[in-house]
Amino acid sequence: MTNSKLRDVEIKKCWTYNGKHCVVTYCGWFCGYAETILKDDDLAENEISVHGGITYAGDLKKIDRKLTNKYYGFDCGHAYDHMEIMNGKCPNCIFGMNCHKWTIKEVKQEVERMVDQIVILENNQ
Repeated sequence: MTNSKLRDVEIKKCWTYNGKHCVVTYCGWFCGYAETILKDDDLAENEISVHGGITYAGDLKKIDRKLTNKYYGFDCGHAYDHMEIMNGKCPNCIFGMNCHKWTIKEVKQEVERMVDQIVILENNQ
């Protein structure tokens, strides 16, 4: 994030999948997170295939002080992703990109796909 001011983040969905706590947030674009006990963040970045790659590793206390465990996360704020950040407008769309507007259902599916990979890596640790 280039701006030092933290965007307002809203939790849109929390659930448990395959024994892992999962979270979807929205801050102008969706982000998905899944709890992990993996210690090696480099392993996760290289071994977990998820939209845009793993872009976060750590707790989620800034979003909710109860979320103190470690999470891996990804965001849907890349080129060709619809983001509502310029007075509700998408900068990618303004420049003519054919953007994908992610739904909570799609982000949930991607989180669960990430969890499946996390569980395999944790079992092999």
